[in-house]
Amino acid sequence: KISTIAPNTVAQYQALKLIQEAKSKISKYECLLDHTSDKNR
Repeated sequence: KISTIAPNTVAQYQALKLIQEAKSKISKYECLLDHTSDKNR
């Protein structure tokens, strides 16, 4: 029997991966914004 937990676990894992990717992208953009705002001053 295939357990019903497996699909949920996969979905949660994919969601966590997406969240981590989004966070890393956000931090990269924040660094870029910090650098560009420094140049404008």
